[in-house]
Amino acid sequence: MTNPPPFPPALQQALDQLNAYTDAELKAREAANSISVPLYHYTDAEGIKGIIESQQIWFTHYRHLNDPSELHFGMNVARSLLNEIAGTKPSPRWLFCKCVEGILLPEKFSSISGFYIASFSRDHDDLAQWRAYGADGRGYALGLAQHLFKAEDKPKRQAHENDFVSPVVYGNREAEKLLRPPIEKAVALVEDVAHNAADVMSDKSIEKAFNREMTNIILAGALIPACLITKHQAYEHEKEVRLMIIGQERNLKPHIENRKRGAGIVPFIRHNMPIRNNGIFEIVAGPAAGDAAVASLKTFLRLHTLDADALVHPSAVPYRPVE
Repeated sequence: MTNPPPFPPALQQALDQLNAYTDAELKAREAANSISVPLYHYTDAEGIKGIIESQQIWFTHYRHLNDPSELHFGMNVARSLLNEIAGTKPSPRWLFCKCVEGILLPEKFSSISGFYIASFSRDHDDLAQWRAYGADGRGYALGLAQHLFKAEDKPKRQAHENDFVSPVVYGNREAEKLLRPPIEKAVALVEDVAHNAADVMSDKSIEKAFNREMTNIILAGALIPACLITKHQAYEHEKEVRLMIIGQERNLKPHIENRKRGAGIVPFIRHNMPIRNNGIFEIVAGPAAGDAAVASLKTFLRLHTLDADALVHPSAVPYRPVE
């Protein structure tokens, strides 16, 4: 991808202002979303064994998560807002909103950007999650201490180490709260430029290049991150918190592996997490985990010098699994 040509000062100032706005908003959200409680990862026996042995969490490509509307849900809300805010044509705001809307489609990013997600929950004993992710109640909820989710200032990060954490929000109304402000900020800047630099913007090639660059900034800095943490309200019970890796696919490619799941192949990225260094808060044994399975888990934990009796607790959910 080639860099855009230099813009006249008035246009460059607007681009810089939008960049500064999206950076500030992401930092403010990161500070507000600091993890202060343990988070739980529901998995089966093989999963908990692999996580503890390797001290790694696997980030899965968003297309292979359980929600078929991943990314689509947030993008649909954003596209609806863009249509609302666009107003009537022809106008600078209409042209800009249509530029953003035309690119804000999942298929536009599939070969360029990579979105990899590791999911956790604030709920340690949720029946629906035992069914969906915890081996139909026979698995475990691995509770990880909050210090593992703190952002680290690490110099020379590799592409797959650029992760950030955020709670998921549910439903159209909460999604709009995230998506409306950056769209309105960008539209206001576009309209200011159209008014104050009308002579420059009369050149349609410059106008088109400017709108595209504004679109790139708002997508990368605001809309895509927001779309990745918005889900349909049907999933609200999961109380999900996400660790995410977002980057250009070409930069992430050396770190992407594939595993078989059912009849499909799932791309994932390994992420180091030193959980055996006081990182395990507790392990909840699923409501259908038998005594023998729990005993074998405790033996496994002791082999890794972990206090099995203090860490492992039974689920309080009454549940009979599917035979």
